[in-house]
Amino acid sequence: MVVASKILNTINTPCHELVHPWVTSCCDASTGLLIHSIQTSFRIYVTTYMLTLLMKGRKPTKKELKRTLLSILQSTAFLSCHSFGFLSAVCLLRRIFGNFNVLSIASLPCSLSSLVAILIERPSRRGVLSLYVTNVLGKSNQGTIRKAITGIHQAYYTINSELKTIWTSDICPHTYGCLYYILSSGTRLFLVGYALQLSLKSLLQANQILRKPSYILKLMISSDTFRLGAFLGGFASIYRIVSCVMRRFLGKDSKYICIPAGSLASLTYCLYRNNTIALYVMLKTLQIMYVKGSNNGLFPDLPQANIFFYCFSTAILSHAAILEPHNLRPSYWKFLQSLSGEIIGTVDRYYLDTFGLKSSESLEIVLKKNKHVPSHVFKF
Repeated sequence: MVVASKILNTINTPCHELVHPWVTSCCDASTGLLIHSIQTSFRIYVTTYMLTLLMKGRKPTKKELKRTLLSILQSTAFLSCHSFGFLSAVCLLRRIFGNFNVLSIASLPCSLSSLVAILIERPSRRGVLSLYVTNVLGKSNQGTIRKAITGIHQAYYTINSELKTIWTSDICPHTYGCLYYILSSGTRLFLVGYALQLSLKSLLQANQILRKPSYILKLMISSDTFRLGAFLGGFASIYRIVSCVMRRFLGKDSKYICIPAGSLASLTYCLYRNNTIALYVMLKTLQIMYVKGSNNGLFPDLPQANIFFYCFSTAILSHAAILEPHNLRPSYWKFLQSLSGEIIGTVDRYYLDTFGLKSSESLEIVLKKNKHVPSHVFKF
């Protein structure tokens, strides 16, 4: 009981007094450790990979040298991430919790840094590395760890196996049960969308996170962070649910099932309203329809059709930039201004008013919105 009570104790001391006494700043400590770990890791892997290359007993090809160099850099990043990530995670958790505890001092930061590091390393080496670190633990801990790993694996295998046998049907073309078919895709896409959104938000607000590390927790539970994942996972799940239900209702599979399934699944777009995604889906749908129609002889087969559509789309953008600039996105207008040396903004729209599109008025709206008027804009 005494030992158990002590485990719950916390250490209320600054990071530099406990973890990096050589410098008071957490950022300086992490940066210094990163530089040192890169140098050390690079020397280790240069020696390892070059010896492996020399042991082949023949002159390496350019392709082998290039692959070896990339492997050295990738493994160096992997190993450096361990030390840099560990110290950074220790300091970050200290600021989040306000103190050190038995988890935040070693196991939790090590888990976080290891997760990021192993994702950096080549997939072919991950199994070997996992086996290696498992085998260098103490003898007294090996049995416990192996039992824990075995228990987790068996639990996952049992749940996974059960899901594959629930709600099965010979009508559906997928291999396993419908519930597994629905959850496997929906869960995976939800996690992908969530991770992408969280990563993007973290990068865009990195300065705020550095000033206040606990802010990342706010990002992790923010409803906006879940929107992309909810859209992707929800779309896949609803599409598959409707498809399975329709097959059972009709008693057969049909290519026309995709129409109600896709229509209902598209409602999840309300969770993540993004014009880029909407336009991409629309254009991709038109492209698929054209290709299928062309293959079936409904539409003419245009050689180099992609070049034609590119030129056609670019022409529309050019028309808008010159005659109706208010119809362009502000970001694209700025891009064209930068690309053309602001020439796009100097075209005399007063002459173009002849076409009845109010081009000069449109330009004034755009320039006021961007709060920038080129010094050489023609005005009469």
